[in-house]
Amino acid sequence: MAAGLSLRHSLIEAGCFTLKAWRIAPLACGLMTLAFLFPVFLSARTLSLEMALPLIAAQAGLALIGWTGLLRAAQGRAGLGEIGLDALRVMASGLLNGLFLVLVGMVLTIVLLGIAGATGLAPGDDLTMATQAVVSSGGWKTLVLLVVEIAAAMLVLSLSARLLVSGPATIVEGRVVSLAALGWTRGSGLRPAAGLVTALLPYIVLAVSALLIPSGAAWIDVAWAFVLGFIQMPLLAGYATGLWRTSFAPKDPI
Repeated sequence: MAAGLSLRHSLIEAGCFTLKAWRIAPLACGLMTLAFLFPVFLSARTLSLEMALPLIAAQAGLALIGWTGLLRAAQGRAGLGEIGLDALRVMASGLLNGLFLVLVGMVLTIVLLGIAGATGLAPGDDLTMATQAVVSSGGWKTLVLLVVEIAAAMLVLSLSARLLVSGPATIVEGRVVSLAALGWTRGSGLRPAAGLVTALLPYIVLAVSALLIPSGAAWIDVAWAFVLGFIQMPLLAGYATGLWRTSFAPKDPI
């Protein structure tokens, strides 16, 4: 079923939803933007742990409701009916997916450290030291470790992209959907990962610009929050929904 997954149709749906998200889901976009604005509001204040924890919970709650609202809007679901239950299910799905990715990351880290230790390139007890060895050293040992690190990064990126399908599926099916998404996208290769990188272009541009533009002006952080809330997150929600649709109704692959 996933062999016919269409990256082109998924990205087209993502783009179309992004263009109209501000009109059909203004509240969801606004909540996401407000969540991204929390650091801007609080950057000049020193908070105690008792004050910080509720604010972090509030920020996470805004982001969760906003993300759920965007997923619902991408599927053409209007209104706020049962959005609370949908948000709880989406949160549970995200936590399960996150736990799975953390376990995968731990296994890959152990493999990388083992290779680093076996080749004598690094002591094998610190991933940072192993990574620095790749940058500073040369020879075939460096090449081996570099190839393994790139393969590990691609694996995590691919799994993350394929698990995006679980969000829309959770809302449609009214139950928590998690690792089952990997079965629906089996055989899709690196197409979901390539689409995810494309969908994250606004964020990538912001990350690069952060290295080039002085970040002292507060308006820059505010502008970035609006870009993330009204462009990046709708684009990601649209891509997740498009990927879900093509996983069940495949078209010509690209």
